[in-house]
Amino acid sequence: MFFGKNRNGNEIQRSALQKAVRKGDVELVERCCKYLTDQDDFTWLKSRLYVMVFEECWGYGYKLNISNDPDLIIQEYKTIAGLVKNRDASALGVLGYELSIGNSSVLQHDSGDSAIRKIAEGIENPEKFWKWIKRRTKTNKQILMIYKAQMGNKKAGWPWDKAMPLAAAYLAVTGKIPQVKSCKIIQTEMPLWVGIDKHTDKGRKAIRTVAKSEGVSSRIALWCSFYFESVISNESQNCYWWNREKEWRFNSLGSSYQEAEEIWKKLKAGVQKLLEAESNNLKNVLGIK
Repeated sequence: MFFGKNRNGNEIQRSALQKAVRKGDVELVERCCKYLTDQDDFTWLKSRLYVMVFEECWGYGYKLNISNDPDLIIQEYKTIAGLVKNRDASALGVLGYELSIGNSSVLQHDSGDSAIRKIAEGIENPEKFWKWIKRRTKTNKQILMIYKAQMGNKKAGWPWDKAMPLAAAYLAVTGKIPQVKSCKIIQTEMPLWVGIDKHTDKGRKAIRTVAKSEGVSSRIALWCSFYFESVISNESQNCYWWNREKEWRFNSLGSSYQEAEEIWKKLKAGVQKLLEAESNNLKNVLGIK
């Protein structure tokens, strides 16, 4: 997941939006959306919604309402922000993508491997994948989910983002679409530095700088910042594929979950300090008092 700059250079606001959705900070979601709309970034905002729903809360995918009305698009982002997150489609998509580029370490020689292989096959041959999916579609929910997932696959730019709708479609026809639930935990104010993370130039620079000063591999530091800060949601369901992705990721980094968590604890304050000025700038840009 990367947030490329458009001609107005909005990568930080784009990144902050996704973190605000994860944390359930509805006010910040609205501010980011309105800023991006005012900056002629509405096309990205609309297309990114397809990606974000399958990445953060795939069970809502069949309900997703895409419109040319900015107010309705903003409302959809706010709705997703207020839901309990489920990252199974995201994680299965990532594992399938990794296998598609030759990384067989994602396989555990168990029943779950067939799902990862199917996503990898879908990346390599989307037409065949969608035909396979549609033959297994039976309910109205599945029909809507597959339609929205296919649109999401087309709208996504990065290959791993394209894999997430494939995974949502696969999960929808091979199991149950999870019930979406409203969050009980309300996040009222997300720290803005969290939105300036590894998916932005300034965030990557800050993380690498602090990692170097602490003698930590920048690769490990960047992933620690993601799993222990950027991706943390205010309320999440326990997800098999998400747990499997995290286990695989830390193993691939030569670390355990506990070791990685300790690494981030050591780096966090330094990263926050380096991003203080940029956080204040973002605050001013978004009109936050």
